[in-house]
Amino acid sequence: MSPNESTEGRMAGMLAKIEGLLHDLSEVAEELKASTPDPALEAKRIQLKAICRSIDQLESKDVPVPEELRALKGSLVSEIDNLEGTEHALARLGTGLSKLMSELDQRNSKTQAPRVSKDGPSMSFARPRVLRLKGRPDVQVSTWKEVMKQTCEALLERHPDKVPELETIGGRKRKFFSRSPGSFRSPLKLRSGLYVEAARSANSIFTFLHQVMAACGEPADDLQVEVEQGR
Repeated sequence: MSPNESTEGRMAGMLAKIEGLLHDLSEVAEELKASTPDPALEAKRIQLKAICRSIDQLESKDVPVPEELRALKGSLVSEIDNLEGTEHALARLGTGLSKLMSELDQRNSKTQAPRVSKDGPSMSFARPRVLRLKGRPDVQVSTWKEVMKQTCEALLERHPDKVPELETIGGRKRKFFSRSPGSFRSPLKLRSGLYVEAARSANSIFTFLHQVMAACGEPADDLQVEVEQGR
């Protein structure tokens, strides 16, 4: 088995576990929703205290306690136990999910974008004409937005195993890629279903694409853009 096959197998196994976990959590949430604590729980507690006091008073006076009263006490104890159990389960679920989300946020915030050299040529006032990405035919382009779209789609198709990692790379306020268009000021949708920020300057796009290539393990020199200098 090759390293790539081994990595793909581990990733497939991890995704299957995540899907199973999400399914189980969904079932638990539905079950808890169906048994949402009665808003009159406190009233039931007060009623139970009153019944217990009545039974104590009758027993202290050697007066027989009606079976109906004992049955009502037992029913209330059972109802309260069930409702308190649901409350406890909901609290545990909420605490656990909050802790997990906090740990994921900390992990994502530590995923930094790869550093790339900024000593390359300036693309200011340059109009792109031909996109050359190693491993694919040259593409005629007329805008930097096209350059970004074509390059991102080619890289995502070539490195599907890198998608989960690429979705975590970026700053605290904006990631490189997102599955929600609301994450960006000017979202550009890719064939993969991911979105990327399109409101970038030519130099920003060029740097961004080199960072994505670095994250995918491809040399920056594998991307070449033939340009026409404007005035």
